[in-house]
Amino acid sequence: ARFRADRRSIPGWTRSSSTSRSHSTRDTRKSTSTSPIATPFSAPLCEAAWFTTSSFESYSDDNTKVGYERLLANKTLEAAYPLHEGKRDVPEEEPQNPRSSLRRAWGRFGAWYKYQPLDHIREYFGEKIGIYFCWLGFYTQALIPVAFIGLLVFLIGLGGMQNSIPGKEVCNESDSYPDPDPFSDGFLMCPPCDGSCDFYNLSETCYYAKASFLFDNGATVAFAFIMCLWAVFFLEFWKRKEISLAFRWDVLGFEDMEQQPRAAFEAVAKEKRENPVTGRLEGYIPPGTYYAKLTQGVVIILFMVCLVLAAVLAVIIYRVAMIATFSKQATIRPYSSLFSSLTGAVLQLIAIAVLDKVYQYIAKFLTNWENHRTQTEFEDSFTFKMFLFQFVNYYSSVIYIGFFKGKFNGYPGNYNTPFGFRMEECGTGGCMIELTQQLAIIMVGKQVLNNCLELFFPFFKAWWRRRDTKDRNPEDDLGVSRWEEDYDLADLNQYGLFAEYLEMIIQYGFITIFVAAFPLAPLFALANNVLEIRLDAYKFVTVLRRPISHRAQDIGIWYSILDGVARLSVFTNAFIIGVTSEFVYRELYSYTVGDGNLTGYVNHSLAKFDVTPKNIGEDTIRNSDFLKEQNITLGDGNELVRYGDDNFTGLYCRFRTYREYSNETGEHVLTRFYFQYLAAALAFVIVFEHLVFLINAFVAWIIPDIPSDLKSQIERESFLGRQALRERELQQAEALQDKREANDMVSPV
Repeated sequence: ARFRADRRSIPGWTRSSSTSRSHSTRDTRKSTSTSPIATPFSAPLCEAAWFTTSSFESYSDDNTKVGYERLLANKTLEAAYPLHEGKRDVPEEEPQNPRSSLRRAWGRFGAWYKYQPLDHIREYFGEKIGIYFCWLGFYTQALIPVAFIGLLVFLIGLGGMQNSIPGKEVCNESDSYPDPDPFSDGFLMCPPCDGSCDFYNLSETCYYAKASFLFDNGATVAFAFIMCLWAVFFLEFWKRKEISLAFRWDVLGFEDMEQQPRAAFEAVAKEKRENPVTGRLEGYIPPGTYYAKLTQGVVIILFMVCLVLAAVLAVIIYRVAMIATFSKQATIRPYSSLFSSLTGAVLQLIAIAVLDKVYQYIAKFLTNWENHRTQTEFEDSFTFKMFLFQFVNYYSSVIYIGFFKGKFNGYPGNYNTPFGFRMEECGTGGCMIELTQQLAIIMVGKQVLNNCLELFFPFFKAWWRRRDTKDRNPEDDLGVSRWEEDYDLADLNQYGLFAEYLEMIIQYGFITIFVAAFPLAPLFALANNVLEIRLDAYKFVTVLRRPISHRAQDIGIWYSILDGVARLSVFTNAFIIGVTSEFVYRELYSYTVGDGNLTGYVNHSLAKFDVTPKNIGEDTIRNSDFLKEQNITLGDGNELVRYGDDNFTGLYCRFRTYREYSNETGEHVLTRFYFQYLAAALAFVIVFEHLVFLINAFVAWIIPDIPSDLKSQIERESFLGRQALRERELQQAEALQDKREANDMVSPV
């Protein structure tokens, strides 16, 4: 049961009266330190230092809990937290406290267009949280220009969608449309699956073909190039902003000094060794023990990655099954690919959310079990685990559609059938539109889900806690105290800020790694982040208990992850344009075959295959409703015959591949155009990435990491520090010399 602490009745109760940092706790400790808690606290660092490093007598077998964590574990304390400074809502005409000032100027949605009061955030929550909000605001501002460029690219695609020559040819709207295939009003396509699937007209996918032009056009290529450069400019200018902020907040070089062992590490490490730097005895864990734990952790992580891949495979099987089911229904067959892709993406999003929650618990357990020496090492290890898993979890299905789907499925008469099933194919509009759908649903769905959970889950926790404390009797003279009001709020655990960073990094990956397939991604990210800033601000000021402050000079390992994602985006966008989209196909056809235009492009991209049991499958032919309508069936010799038509010589269907029948081999072989395409695609990828990396290197060279005026200030302070040290040493030397001379004068001869 929760207790009600009262300093008038509990011995050893200490409570601060500071107007800048308030704190109260039940002092039932047996501390190894002989000095009491300083009252009042002059800074949040005092709170953090005592509450995280003081050791207490253990009332349980858990030796990893030290400081307030041990008191919470053995139920000596039910909660420990710094207090908010006053009420969150104060009438405008009354004097404002720091909390209400932040609530009015920062923690409400009506202030979305205002700059963030970073110095006040840092004073109230500490540097670590202040730097997070500074980075989030800087990132959101940087999205503004590329968001509008992405919208312009989308409008260009929307305007040209109806005039696309390939789209018109698919929809039978082109004046130069070739003669239709036999028994069809256009192109007769081969069945997309074995057994239950049927032949269909390409014109049934008219909407799909036109929609693909929205995101698969020349403007998208230019935008992908711009986004690759934007990622570099963003990181370069953030480095300058970050170091300027660290200098202003007096935390520059903090991580170089922060090498104290974690209290939890000291509690578990039984062996003691002298630190070669400080000369103090510190806990020590043998390397063999440490690396054995890391190895076991890697095995668990690989198992979770396999679960993610299994979820992707399950969704692939679902899509294949849906296409096979809907292909038999003439009314919904044109939308079978669209429906299966959309519902498959929703199922993938659900699987991602579930696996994400499961892995969070596993990653927390593994990181605590590994027991890293410093807090920086602890946070970096947890960050690496979570980002590695999240990368696979969120991006694996997108990578599959972008780079693998439809590339290894074979062709009629020679399908690849691993595990006895035909591999999944891209729709007639190509894999680009399916990639766009997958990105849009996962990215936007993730943002909506996270925002709902961030807003409503803390409210639910606070409501649930108030249910447990509804019988509280306020003091007659004082009413409900501040610590009791804050007790009813939700708490922010040590991983809370990590979740905020990770959410933004995953979003950053969507708008850089796959932006060539979804130019609207920066616009959705901008809209989300404008809401995210105020939502997080409202949550920190209103919904959450005040977290213990921590110092930091930068965003830590997140910068290295951002840099790695930016470099990866160059390769992924180059391959998406060169391999997944039809941009290189179309440009090569226009230059080599189409005399400067795309007339006849669709016909050129569809190979002809005879409808035979070898190519299509005997069961597929016998079950085909289309062939039955045309009075076509298999004869005694497994050849196609048509009742009442003695001139019938056979039938062919179309399949998206660059192959042609060879009389020499009796097989369908790759055409010369396909090898020209491979050369052109490879050349495009090489030129694209080399040009981007060349410009990036030039930008990194001309933009210094430290602004020139700040560099001068740092050098000036360093000079003054060395000068003061020399003067101090000189004064000490002169004082020592004077003392020696005085001793010589009074010494007996």
